[in-house]
Amino acid sequence: MKLPKLIYIGGVPVEAELSGAALLYRMLCEYPTDRILVAQPGFPPLGPRLPDVRYVSFDDGVARWVPSTWPVVSRLLRPLAIGINVAWLSRKLAETARSFGAEAVLTVTHGPFCLAAAAVAKRLLLPLYIISHDNWQDTISADPPLLWHWQRQFRAAYTAAAARLCVSPYMVSYYERLYGAPGSVLLPCRAKEVLEYPGPPERSDGRPFTIAYAGSFHVGYTESFRVLARALEECGGHLVIYSNLGSKDASQFGLDSESVLVRPTMPPRDQVANLRATADALVLVLADNLNARLCFPSKLVDYTATGLPILILAPGDSSAAMWAKETQGVAIVVDNWDHEGIARAVRNLESAPGLRCSLGQAALAAGRNSFSYSRARDQFLSILQKAT
Repeated sequence: MKLPKLIYIGGVPVEAELSGAALLYRMLCEYPTDRILVAQPGFPPLGPRLPDVRYVSFDDGVARWVPSTWPVVSRLLRPLAIGINVAWLSRKLAETARSFGAEAVLTVTHGPFCLAAAAVAKRLLLPLYIISHDNWQDTISADPPLLWHWQRQFRAAYTAAAARLCVSPYMVSYYERLYGAPGSVLLPCRAKEVLEYPGPPERSDGRPFTIAYAGSFHVGYTESFRVLARALEECGGHLVIYSNLGSKDASQFGLDSESVLVRPTMPPRDQVANLRATADALVLVLADNLNARLCFPSKLVDYTATGLPILILAPGDSSAAMWAKETQGVAIVVDNWDHEGIARAVRNLESAPGLRCSLGQAALAAGRNSFSYSRARDQFLSILQKAT
């Protein structure tokens, strides 16, 4: 398979640890190392990078000099400064891409730097490939009229792209209505090295019934977690939260009961095995917002690999709830506001080992079908191959 010399330009790092960054890493980890160049923000590495691949870094340029101690001034000036920097950066990275001999440009719709990637592609007459992992507008911090200006630029970039790869079918439909350009679905995928378990884990006798959450904590999840913790307390169970939430923050959010155990975030490479060893079920919580409807939660990729039953607390029209309904028997779905429904789901899971086993088996099968590494890699590389 002949692949183009590819330059990645984006605000999401190509590293193996977190959600969108991990998706990029997995898509590119088998790309020929002499045919790829990565240009990303100059943050300290958050995780392993592509071995033997050249990385170049960039920063916010003039935006660094906007005073953050004056919030009002910063909110007005920083987006303008970033816009100026995007124009400067596109010229600089066009020279980098030209000297590399780039034949295609890849970017992710996160923040303003995808606009720089689009400008590079346009300047050098190269095909642009876009991955949409997050809803772009939610990653931009700007007020009108600058926001409207960036939206026009984004529409032009999105519609001009050679391929638009969205993380869910709901995002494909929404963006087609919004921007008038069709896209393709590229679901998140498992890491290449994830073990394939044959079935759900054996339950450890004597352990309290445990539901675990592994992922970032957001304020919008608080009420769902409180209701879940109360339901578990009633049956003598535990809620274990592996997250960026510290014990002090948990107390402030009312998650300081004896049924709630707060633990540090697990390294992704250890997550599946640790969850199988410590939990009887897993919970996914989504807030009621547009991002939950459009973006597919990457947690489901690892959750389904555990063989544990999954409880989804999310609006009925969220991407996770819709996926679970379309893939029948893969999870229990309860709307966030349905407190009695959450309590009933906990009681059912705690009292019915057979239900837990059937849900876990279904999750394993659905995960193999939906989140296969080889499927996603082959789809991605076959699209890029068309650039040669």
